[in-house]
Amino acid sequence: MKIAIVLLLVMVLNGCSIYSAATAPKPVAYETIAVDTPRQQVLELLGKPSYQQDQQGQVVSERFHFVDGYNAAYKSRVGLYLLGGLATAGLSEFIFWPMEANLMQGQKRQATVMYDNQGQVKSMVVTDDANNVLLTKGKETASVEG
Repeated sequence: MKIAIVLLLVMVLNGCSIYSAATAPKPVAYETIAVDTPRQQVLELLGKPSYQQDQQGQVVSERFHFVDGYNAAYKSRVGLYLLGGLATAGLSEFIFWPMEANLMQGQKRQATVMYDNQGQVKSMVVTDDANNVLLTKGKETASVEG
């Protein structure tokens, strides 16, 4: 009975890193946003803004928070996790799962986008979690209060 419980526990634990790797966030193609890109396309790429600034009923700037994941090739780690789990009877999960949960789930990013009167991108700044600038587009520096 104890052996059955241990085997069941190993099987359950073995799925954690595999599930995390298989459902990891995809990369966000924020670098494809150019000056004059329509606001609707920005929303499709970056999602719902966390902050929006309006002037006279028109959106003039927005801030987005998102997770920039890894490309599909990184999902091949699922196979490594499966082989490791089988070879070590699930003990590799004590290494793979924390690594997956803390290191392999993408990087936090924020983008500040300013729009012109026609609702097209005038400027954009993308920063990482430490506020280091990763990308700047446009003539004016994008900044949003809040």
